[in-house]
Amino acid sequence: MRSYCLFLFASYLFIAFSSCKKDPIDTQPDAGPSVSTLHFEAGPTPLEGTLYGEIRGLPANGSVENYGHIWALTSDPLPSLENKIGQTFFNASGNGVFSSPITGLAFGTTYYYRAYIIYEGQLIYSNDVQQFTTESLSPGLAIDTIIPTPDDEYTVRVLVTLSNLNAGIPLQSFGITWGSHQLPEITSDPFVPEQGVPAPDATFQFETEATLPLGDSYLRPFLIVNEDTLYGESRLYHIGNIWSPTANVGGVGRVYAVSFSIGSKGYFGTGNHGNQKLKDFWEYDPQTDSWAQKADFGGGERTAAVGFSIGQKGYIGTGSGTGGRQTDLWEYSPETDSWVQKADVPGAARQNAVGFSIGPKGYIGTGSYFDGGIISTNDFWEYDPIPDVWTQWTDFGGSERSIAVGFSIGQKGYLGTGSGENQRFNDFWEYDPQTDSWAQKADFGGGPRTGAVGFSIGQKGYVGTGSDEIQRKMDVWEYDPSSDSWIQKADFAGGQRTTATAFTIGQSAYIGTGWDGGQGRNDFWEYVP
Repeated sequence: MRSYCLFLFASYLFIAFSSCKKDPIDTQPDAGPSVSTLHFEAGPTPLEGTLYGEIRGLPANGSVENYGHIWALTSDPLPSLENKIGQTFFNASGNGVFSSPITGLAFGTTYYYRAYIIYEGQLIYSNDVQQFTTESLSPGLAIDTIIPTPDDEYTVRVLVTLSNLNAGIPLQSFGITWGSHQLPEITSDPFVPEQGVPAPDATFQFETEATLPLGDSYLRPFLIVNEDTLYGESRLYHIGNIWSPTANVGGVGRVYAVSFSIGSKGYFGTGNHGNQKLKDFWEYDPQTDSWAQKADFGGGERTAAVGFSIGQKGYIGTGSGTGGRQTDLWEYSPETDSWVQKADVPGAARQNAVGFSIGPKGYIGTGSYFDGGIISTNDFWEYDPIPDVWTQWTDFGGSERSIAVGFSIGQKGYLGTGSGENQRFNDFWEYDPQTDSWAQKADFGGGPRTGAVGFSIGQKGYVGTGSDEIQRKMDVWEYDPSSDSWIQKADFAGGQRTTATAFTIGQSAYIGTGWDGGQGRNDFWEYVP
């Protein structure tokens, strides 16, 4: 029937345009029937309504062949068959008021419309053009709750409320999208859509699930109506306190290795495998989860050294080499994959010291040296790479020790745990380079410990693994400087071990190697707090 009507309409148009002496978009004829454009009546939703018109002047028992309305988004040119976005088309009618139901309108849009008739093959438009504007849609899209699902630590259940709607509005789709940036969109980020339905009421809720990546994700509700995509405010959710295995480091398993990070890459090397001291050096790329071997450490075979980075350079120094304990320091450039020897670390040749950096300076302290026996120290030194100069600062505030942990948070350094004089320590200290002073903080939450690893992510510090007087450990603890407190986090997933190593890239830490009772491990694990 529709095809037949369209055929008749096309035939009428052909007759009208070929036989009418007036321009088809001119005004009413001087004699005969005419058509008027009347009002618009809004429908139950802003996307629908009814247009009215009136046919007059037909002779008794007369009838127009066709009639209806045409609407457009402009009034110049006038709505016509050539300028339209919609049209109704009805067969045969006499004098009187008629109506044209319309749907598929857009929110907050002005439409121009007029009525038309076809009489004796002639297309006749109304002299007057009317207009109407649909309501704007300003729905509320709000995430009410985000809760983890009990059987999957990466999946969350999201409850969303849609409000300020018109009951019956056809919703094409709605759901949530998420990403690492604050304003995710369905055109570029993952999303979970729900099938479109007519809005059951002005306010309703829906629940959906999303599987998120590790770290921070911004979740954002969306609604698609009439091809328009609307968004609500984003909510931040964190998937963390999770360990994930990464690629094993190249080379053999080992203990007492060193590591640091530069930019978006991690660097690892030296250590010992059984009685063999090592000098190989490796770069880790978290984007590809792969290790690439680099130039061997410039100081030769080395174990129990310290490593830290300043800017775009890495540094490894001290430790035990071929001739025993060392004082040398070497600078590594990733750009040239080369090592350059720098000024020796003052003081006694040492191993198992602590090294970290604060801003543009590096720091090395504690460790053990040999003088007729193994002696622990608590001296503390600052390295400035620009003049390549070492300066001695105030000794570490705690007892002499070695195999301790150290890291920096902001403009402060932190050092604690370790062993010395046949005892293990759990004290913990903060260093302020502005005042060259040490302040004792809350004891490490995991108890006396030696051979642990320490690292920082953001404004928090972490210490874990190592060994107490009884066994190797796998617990990990988070330190908050703002509250001077420790809380226990998820155990290291690689199991109990000591003398491992760690570095951080962005919001992730990487811990690997170390001793679990064998000759040394070569596994690495990523931690997102």
